[in-house]
Amino acid sequence: MGKEEKTRVTLNFLQGFTLMEIIVGAIILISIFGSLLASFISLEKYNARAKRRLVAINLARSFLGNFTNEVNEERWDNVTSWLYPGTHFNVINVTVDGILYRGNLTVENVSGQDYRRVVLNITYSSIEIEP
Repeated sequence: MGKEEKTRVTLNFLQGFTLMEIIVGAIILISIFGSLLASFISLEKYNARAKRRLVAINLARSFLGNFTNEVNEERWDNVTSWLYPGTHFNVINVTVDGILYRGNLTVENVSGQDYRRVVLNITYSSIEIEP
């Protein structure tokens, strides 16, 4: 009689999972994989935005680095100089990786000082990555 009970218990373990357990397990796995996929898509968008900003920063650094030749007494008040007070439009107009970068330069005299304030504003398109 003891053998029959052991056999019955063993048969109960061999029956497998119920449909409800399989559905719950599948839902849990789908939600885990879905959240992982969403995080990878979010990271891809963040990296693309960081790359566009880095290109804009490097363009600004390159443009402003050329001003060492402009800062001298002979060219300081020259109308053709980039450092002449006013707004200079489209001083940067470059396409990198299909993204257009445009830069406007504003130069202002600072009252009571021998220097000028230079503001370089670079704009670029914001492209969303399709998942």
